[in-house]
Amino acid sequence: MKKKALLDEMIEQYRILVAERYEFESLEEKFILDESVTPELTNKVKSYFLNYIYPSKDQREILNKAFDDLDHHIKNPSHLLKLVGDAPGIIIKFGWQFPKALKAGFQTLKSFKAASKFEKKLVSIAKDKKVKLPINAKLFEEIIADLPREELKEFIGEMEDLLTSLTDSKLLKKTTNILKELVRKMEEQDKFFSKEEVGAMKISIDILENGYHLFDNMSSAEKREMIVLIIKAENHFLEELDEKYH
Repeated sequence: MKKKALLDEMIEQYRILVAERYEFESLEEKFILDESVTPELTNKVKSYFLNYIYPSKDQREILNKAFDDLDHHIKNPSHLLKLVGDAPGIIIKFGWQFPKALKAGFQTLKSFKAASKFEKKLVSIAKDKKVKLPINAKLFEEIIADLPREELKEFIGEMEDLLTSLTDSKLLKKTTNILKELVRKMEEQDKFFSKEEVGAMKISIDILENGYHLFDNMSSAEKREMIVLIIKAENHFLEELDEKYH
């Protein structure tokens, strides 16, 4: 079986589970919801996950290539220095929160790559099981249940870090402005940074800006309530699989 066909199946199957998990009726059935948690809000959360954290297989292939290339630059100190350029100038322009804001920006990359790593692990387990396509819902759940629990917890932790960064509105605004400045620098150095890498940075900005709108008009308490609910939903899903298959 071709690895790509299997990966595509993993992506689409997991998107189905995410869509089901964040239906308002499903959340209402499992948890006591705060009055601020409405069908409109849970639908926004679901759409955000499906568009930016677990995009469709066609979009995923494009993003994987772009983020892999961008990650290569970020992990190379000399490349990062070339990207940041005049650090004192940037600090003066954006303030001493610059390192924290930059870290928040690259959390989008880290979270996306965590989702990709998660899916590749599922592919590896499916290959060990010698599964055949198409995969039904029950078999797919069994595959997820075979993932080491610590890896699943680590994946949920990455998601919580991303969501937490999205709720810090002031820092988020500063982060997107910094990333837009970095995009400008990358476009000036077009022999060093490819169009795909610039595109990946722009996608990071898009993820952050749409994340900002996800929590827009919510109080700090309501933002925290939503994050707690999302993490509860993720852990509850894992606990259900554990009880069902172990």
